[in-house]
Amino acid sequence: MSELKESTISTKVVYKGKFLDVRRDEVLLPNGKTGTR
Repeated sequence: MSELKESTISTKVVYKGKFLDVRRDEVLLPNGKTGTR
């Protein structure tokens, strides 16, 4: 099975609370496309 690695391109903090932080990461997928996590 081939290795499935994603590289983080950028990170944006969407919400920062007292107990929880939410962020949106843009990643580079193994097929060369980008995705959002």
